[in-house]
Amino acid sequence: MMNIIIKNKNTEEIIFKGIYNNDKECIEDAISKGVNLSRADLRRRNFQSANIDTAQLDGADLRFSNLSNANISESNLAGADLRGANLIGTCLAETNLTSALLQNASFGATDIAYATLDGVQLSTLSALHLPFIEAASMQLCVFQTANTDIITFSTPPILIQGLLNKNLYIIENNILFGHDNVSPPLQDALNNKSAILSMLAQRYTKFDRTLQKGYVKHNN
Repeated sequence: MMNIIIKNKNTEEIIFKGIYNNDKECIEDAISKGVNLSRADLRRRNFQSANIDTAQLDGADLRFSNLSNANISESNLAGADLRGANLIGTCLAETNLTSALLQNASFGATDIAYATLDGVQLSTLSALHLPFIEAASMQLCVFQTANTDIITFSTPPILIQGLLNKNLYIIENNILFGHDNVSPPLQDALNNKSAILSMLAQRYTKFDRTLQKGYVKHNN
C-alpha cells in the first residue's frame, strides 16, 4: 500500500489522494466518488484495465500512461494530452476526445464507437486503422507523418492491405505508402477509382490462380 497523490498539472494543487495498492485502484476510487480530474497530472501512470467510465479528464496530462484494456467510455477527454499513451484494447465509446493530443499513441482493437474526434492529432500508422466510420464526429482531424507532413481529414481514411509491399492509406486527397507520400504519377493514377479497382482486380486474379494451382496440386 502507498500514498498516491493526483495533482493539478498547472497549479500542483492536490485534487485527490489516498492509500492504495496501485494507480489503477486510486483512479477508480476517485471516479467512483465523482471526483473531477480535469487538468490532472497523470503522466506515466499504469491504468491498465481500469474501469473509469464517465470520467472527467478534460485537459488531463496522460502522456505515456498505460490505458490498455481500460474502460473510459462516456467520458470527457477533450483537450487531454495522450501523447505516447498505450490505448490498445481501450474502450473510448461515446467519449469526447475533441482536440485531444494522440501523437505517438498506440492503438489496436480500440473502441471509438460514437466518440467525438473533432480536431484530434494523430501520428502513428496504427491510428489510421481505427474504425473511424463508427465515430459520432471527426471534423478536422490531423495526421502527422514521420516526415512531418501534416494531413487534415474529416472523413475516414481508406486502408488497402496486400495490394503492394506496404499498406496503402488514402486520406482525403493524400495517398501514403506507410508514412511515405506517393510520387505524383502514381498518385494521379490512384486518384482514379477505376485504376484502383483494376489494380485490386489484378491482385485478386493472381491470388485466385495461386489458390487454384494449390488446389490442383493437392488433389493430384
